Amino acid sequence: MTFFIGVDLHKTQFTVHVRTEEKVESLDQIKQYPTTTAGYAEFLSRIETYKATGAAVKIGVESTGNTRFFKNQVEKAGAEVTVINTLKFKVINESTKKTDKHDASAISEFLSKDMLPESYLCGKETENIRRLLKSRERLVRSTVGQKNEIHALLVSLGLSDELRSLQSKKGRQKILDTLESDNDYVLEAQSVKLMFEIIERIPDLSRCLGILF
Repeated sequence: MTFFIGVDLHKTQFTVHVRTEEKVESLDQIKQYPTTTAGYAEFLSRIETYKATGAAVKIGVESTGNTRFFKNQVEKAGAEVTVINTLKFKVINESTKKTDKHDASAISEFLSKDMLPESYLCGKETENIRRLLKSRERLVRSTVGQKNEIHALLVSLGLSDELRSLQSKKGRQKILDTLESDNDYVLEAQSVKLMFEIIERIPDLSRCLGILF
């Protein structure tokens, strides 16, 4: 026997629907678990009970922010997990009955028919590399944004400036000296000085991530 379990996973809870080749739970029997230690322990105990009968346990779950953690937990209990490609699983997205219970039921049904579009879940190391690359991208965007803002400020003051003058520490200091030498630009000088400090700090943050620009 095989237990096909559809899981509608959210940040704070997940809804479970179970069916086998012979029997389907009614929507009234669908159970919801909190995504807490106690909630996972209760669900894992349920899986282990199914496994103890010699049955196979297959679980279908959509790809969300906490799917990796969910998958790791249930695989410890011996369940086989299919991570769903949500974009291709139109039945869920276009369902007229968009509830956790109906979603979980639809997942278990299509899982039992081997009709779930699967999404590849990369390994932990690959996921960490992706996070580092995203962090690097945000830092680069931050640097560009700061430089564009300074350039726009200088232009608004009628001061001659070229973006490349912001690339070097010497060029940035020259801009700052120009502003600080004019009493009319005291506030502007303070603002630009702060943005320069941010620009100069970003490479240090990048190195902390183990990434060099």
